[in-house]
Amino acid sequence: MQKSTLYLVLLVSLALGLAGCSDAFRQRAEVIRRNYQSTVAERYIAEGDRLLKEGQVETAVLAYRKAVDVSPAAAIMSQAERLAQEGKVQEAEGEYNKVLQADRAYDLALHKLADAYAGQGRRRMAIIYYRQAARLGDADAAQAGARLADQLKAPSLLPLRWQRTLGGDNVPAGLAASRSTLFVTTNRGQVFALDLQTGAALWQGQIAKSITGAPVVAGGLVLFGGDDNVLHALQASDGKPAWKSEEAKAQIFAGPAVGDDTAYFGSADGNLYAVSLQNGNLKWKYATGGPIHASPVVREGIVYFGSVDKHLYAVDARKGTLRWQFPPEGAEEMLDAVEYTPALAGERIYFGANNGRIYALNRANGRLIWVASAGEAEYGRLAVFKETVLSSSGSTKLVAVNAFNGQERWSWKHEAESFLKEPVLFESTLLLTADRDSRVFAFDLSPQAPWQKSPVRSENGQLLAIPSWKLDTGEWVAVAPLVVENTVYVATSDGTILAYSLLVKEPPGPGSAF
Repeated sequence: MQKSTLYLVLLVSLALGLAGCSDAFRQRAEVIRRNYQSTVAERYIAEGDRLLKEGQVETAVLAYRKAVDVSPAAAIMSQAERLAQEGKVQEAEGEYNKVLQADRAYDLALHKLADAYAGQGRRRMAIIYYRQAARLGDADAAQAGARLADQLKAPSLLPLRWQRTLGGDNVPAGLAASRSTLFVTTNRGQVFALDLQTGAALWQGQIAKSITGAPVVAGGLVLFGGDDNVLHALQASDGKPAWKSEEAKAQIFAGPAVGDDTAYFGSADGNLYAVSLQNGNLKWKYATGGPIHASPVVREGIVYFGSVDKHLYAVDARKGTLRWQFPPEGAEEMLDAVEYTPALAGERIYFGANNGRIYALNRANGRLIWVASAGEAEYGRLAVFKETVLSSSGSTKLVAVNAFNGQERWSWKHEAESFLKEPVLFESTLLLTADRDSRVFAFDLSPQAPWQKSPVRSENGQLLAIPSWKLDTGEWVAVAPLVVENTVYVATSDGTILAYSLLVKEPPGPGSAF
C-alpha cells in the first residue's frame, strides 16, 4: 500500500472520531477501509498459494487463515453464522449476501483454507470452512465438505462410543479420569468434566489463563497447575474450588504426583513443592538448579523427578531431604536436561534426557545400570512392558530397548518425521500419537504379533516394527490418549473428545487404516 493511501486512511480514521462528521464522509471512509482490507486478504491468499507450491503446507495454512481473519467480511460472516444457528434463516441469508459485497476474495480464502486443512488430514476443520464457503454459493466447496462429512460418518473397526466438542477455541492440554468422569484441561485455562460413559457435560470452569498439562484426580479432587503459577484443587463432583497453592514463583507446567495425603509438584522456579492434599498448605520444598517441567512420581516414600539442571533426584517424601541424585556430586558422567517423568519398574528407574539417551538406575541408590542411545532428545515419559523399555516422546522415532541391558530390540519411525507423544499401554498393545497427525497408531507387543513372527529389518539389520492398525480421528491429536478399562479417549486440536471402544470382535489386520 502506498504511503499516500495509508496517510488518507489514517486521516479518515481520525476524522471519524470527530463530532459532526458527515454521513457521506463516513461511507467513503468505510469503502476505503474495506478496499484496503480486501487487498491485504488477497495478498495473503497469493502468499499461501506460493508457500503451498513450495511444499510449506503449515505456513500456507497460516497465510490463508490470515486472509480469512483480516477480511472486512469476517465480522459479517460471524453474525450470519450466529443467526443461522438460532434458526433465523432469512436474516442469515441477508447477512451472507453482505459478506460477498464486503469482500470478493472472502469465499476464495475460505475454500483455499479448507483445501489446505483437508490436505493436512484435518477433516473436521476443513468441513467448517467448506460449509462457510458453500453458504456463499460455492458449489464445489459444498461437494467437498459433503464428501469429508461422509468419510467421518463411516463406521470403523473401533466403534465410536461418543463424541463431544468443547467449543470456545479450546485446545485440550491433558486428560484424566475418575471412575465415572473424564476431566479435560485446555490451553484457555478451562476445565471440563464429562460423563465417562456418554460424554455428557457435567460441569466446566474458567480457572487460569492457560493450562499446559494434564490434570490429576485424587482424594475427590482435580489437581492441575497453570501459567498463573498456582496449583489448583477443584472438587471433582461439581468443579467448585477446594483450595489453591500459591507457593510457586513461576509457571507450573505439569500436574502433581499424589502419595498418601500429599501432592508433589514442580515449577519453572526450580523447586519441588509438597503440599497437604487436605488444604494445600506447604509441607516442604526442595530447590534444584533449574526449572522443573514434568510431573514427579512417588513410590514407597520417595519422590523421583528430573530438572533442567541435568540431574535426576530422589527425595524423601515425608521430610523433603535428598536420598540421592544422578549424576552424584562430582561425578564425571554428564547428563542433560531431564524434562519429563521417569518410569519405575521393579527395583529400577528409567528416564530419558535431552542428550538423546535413556538411562536405567538402581532405584534404591541411583547407581547407573546402563545407558542406551535413543537417537534424539527425550522429553517424555517412557513406558515399560514386561522386559522392554519403550521410548518415543520428543523424538520422531519409537525405540524399544532391552530392560536388562539397554540393547535395542526394534524401532519405528514416523514417515513425516512428526514428533511423537508419550506411548500409552493397553494390555499388550501400545498406542502412539504424533504432532500434526490425525492418527492413532497401535503396535502389538505380544510375541505372536505378525511383524515379530515375520521380521522386517533395516539396512543395518535392525528390526523394524509395523503398526497393527491406524485410527484416523479426522483432526490432529492434541495430547496422548487416555485408556480407561476398555475405552480409549482421544482429544484433538479442534477441541473434540472422542471415545472409542477397544473391544472389537475381530481385530484389524496388520497395517490397516480406518
